[in-house]
Amino acid sequence: MEENKSFKDRLSLGWRARKSAVSVSLIIIVYSVFNLGHATLAALSAVFAIRENMTDTYKYAKYRIFGNTIGVLIATTLIFLRRNFPILNNDIYTSVSGGLGVLLVLNFCTLFGNKQSIINSTATFLVVYLGTPEDTWLVYSISRILDTVFGTVVAIAVNRTLPNRK
Repeated sequence: MEENKSFKDRLSLGWRARKSAVSVSLIIIVYSVFNLGHATLAALSAVFAIRENMTDTYKYAKYRIFGNTIGVLIATTLIFLRRNFPILNNDIYTSVSGGLGVLLVLNFCTLFGNKQSIINSTATFLVVYLGTPEDTWLVYSISRILDTVFGTVVAIAVNRTLPNRK
């Protein structure tokens, strides 16, 4: 039981935590060396993907990539409409389409049998829809998908390379 462990034992980090830290460090180094911008979503993707075993790591990597892709696609569609139809370029459209986008994300994740992707898909939708720079919206959106793929690939590589606790 957790309460019977000593304070020192409760502070010790397991392999999953160590692998997460290594993955994040590697991602930050790569993004810095190659001047790829912010490593936030790639690093988050790695942390979310790493699990106790490779089967679960692959499963959660798939959830992450699927969810982020759905979130980005819905956000970019709504941004495209706002940018190309001047009548929609207002706060009312942004408010209503923001709520509609969340509903679409939930429905697509459920429709494709990926309920595990709902939270990260919704978060990605909101990050892209509400945080995309107007002048680089398409590049920014595509970059969010690539960040996710890169982060999960690093997580898989680190999880395969570093030892497990057994």
